[in-house]
Amino acid sequence: MRRTRVNICFRALSMQSFCNKRTDSKLETYVKNALDNYMELYLRPIRISPCNFGVSFTDAHVKYTRYNIPPQNEKVHVKFSTVFHEGFETLDDHLKKNTGVFEITDVENELGLDRFPAVAALRMFLSEMRKHEECLKEAVDLHGQLTDGHSETFITALLGSHLLSRLVYGQQYRICRHNRHYRPGFCPCFHSNCKEKIVYQHIGFGHEDLWYGQPDVVLFSKQESYRHMVPVLFYDGVSEETEDIDSNMESLDIDSSNGKFKHFAGQALSHAITFAFYQSNLTDVRNAEPLRSLIPSLVITPKYYYLVMYDYVNDILLSSGHQDSSLWDDTGCSFNSSAILHIWMILNYRDFTPFLNLNVKNCIAHSSNVQNILQDQNLMKKTKEIQRKDDFISTSGNDSDDDNGEDLTVLYVNKAD
Repeated sequence: MRRTRVNICFRALSMQSFCNKRTDSKLETYVKNALDNYMELYLRPIRISPCNFGVSFTDAHVKYTRYNIPPQNEKVHVKFSTVFHEGFETLDDHLKKNTGVFEITDVENELGLDRFPAVAALRMFLSEMRKHEECLKEAVDLHGQLTDGHSETFITALLGSHLLSRLVYGQQYRICRHNRHYRPGFCPCFHSNCKEKIVYQHIGFGHEDLWYGQPDVVLFSKQESYRHMVPVLFYDGVSEETEDIDSNMESLDIDSSNGKFKHFAGQALSHAITFAFYQSNLTDVRNAEPLRSLIPSLVITPKYYYLVMYDYVNDILLSSGHQDSSLWDDTGCSFNSSAILHIWMILNYRDFTPFLNLNVKNCIAHSSNVQNILQDQNLMKKTKEIQRKDDFISTSGNDSDDDNGEDLTVLYVNKAD
């Protein structure tokens, strides 16, 4: 079945006419420069304190601190480039073969074919990147003049249309939560040739006794209906001028309290942990050996992005929240090439399996304290009941959306900076 899917995908892609040599040469140069000038993203292991359960993601209060390895309290960080080694390896291999980053090579290699849709998505995005940059910059500059309700849906649609969906094959997405008084039927950018249709649909996951809620956006990272989905959670962020922090959401670590992440940490961490357990349950339903247990979640704003990862097998929680990683380069008009590589690999993590070095994993295993807290409150068994549902308001729920093997990647988008 897997081989059939791959061959169909290959035939469909190979029939498309986007292998212009001159264009590929320019795009190959961009990727090479992006790798040569790559800026590392560092992940720190963090440890959480007892927190509130039985609430939505937006109401979750999670205190956290940087985890240091005992007995010397040694500080440790993990490089994105080692966690997503397969993504960088894929690009490096194409460059070394001197065949053009976006040409189909090693057709007989099934792994290469599996990754080709992700590479094709990157190729198409880069070929139109300037248009997407202009649409986002113009619209983001305007969004501050809109009312809060309109601004939320406005930015959601823009980031979905001109960044996130473009980095996954198929470019399809749904807005799940929106202002009921403002539902644009098409992308609200200013590009005359865009007019991308926006579809709305309710999707949520979690458990009422733990954490639960709906993402704001769901992206489809493959063509195969709901088989592979990327849910996006938007959070109403805080302004630059905000100084007071809810004590229930602040970092306990002074090193981690200088950035913006602290303002939405409760939502981001609870969502990432819940989603990782959900992925575990999907694997159990299939009776499959998990290919990965380190599940990524992305927080993105119009200016910055952050990564949270939870390993549900080894109870490891990683975050880049200590640094505000810029989505844009120094000019403020073009995307940061490292940011594009990071986001692309995260959204396509099922093709580029994230993993931890064995020594690092052994050093920080069971460091997050998540499962200890759940066990102390007799909630650990509830994690096996985390599922996808449309509505968590009613205790009866809406089970028509029960699990049919959907694969999800969590992404958070913070609309304000």
